[in-house]
Amino acid sequence: MVDTGSTHNFITKREANRLGLRAVHSGGRMKAVNSEAQPTCGVAKNVSTRIGEWSGSLDFTVATMDDFELVLGMDFLHTSKAVPIPHLGSLLVTSHQPCLLRTHAQAEKGKELKGPLLSAMQLKKGMRRNEPTFLATLSMKDEEVEGDIPEVIREFLGEYADILPKELPKSLPPRRAIDHSIELVAGIHMAPKHWRAPLDVAWAFWSC
Repeated sequence: MVDTGSTHNFITKREANRLGLRAVHSGGRMKAVNSEAQPTCGVAKNVSTRIGEWSGSLDFTVATMDDFELVLGMDFLHTSKAVPIPHLGSLLVTSHQPCLLRTHAQAEKGKELKGPLLSAMQLKKGMRRNEPTFLATLSMKDEEVEGDIPEVIREFLGEYADILPKELPKSLPPRRAIDHSIELVAGIHMAPKHWRAPLDVAWAFWSC
């Protein structure tokens, strides 16, 4: 794996033993994501490495890793002067050996290409070793955008901002314990709302 966030080149102890690399004790420590810092097993210096059409000498830090056998970090990118091209899935090497390195291998016939997935077995193994495990989610915050309000209306709303409640009531106010009313005498009818005097009385009033 090529990792632009990794400072050094790393290789697992099993892969280093298989390749016959001799590691020199360095006393360093390595901390990966979701794991505690662990001491490394040493550094294999000046390892002859060939990747595609590029060849050179690299230093590899031997460490414990779960997902990958070998990680090429910024040390490799500086040495080879390689530039990642993600949309092409390639590395453009601009050193004395210019070439284009493919970073995605073709899957074998009848097999799917392994993607960057975390399997349930890997998660279960980490929890069994009491390794810190985190769950990250994305959330979107909607910002309230005020429309174009005239300055006069804005000043008016600011002046009376303490009168209106911040939230409108969701129900009617509680009913009163006593309903105040006027008790009428039996047999008396209230005058209609738009009552007016009879015409003859009004005429006599104006005649005076």
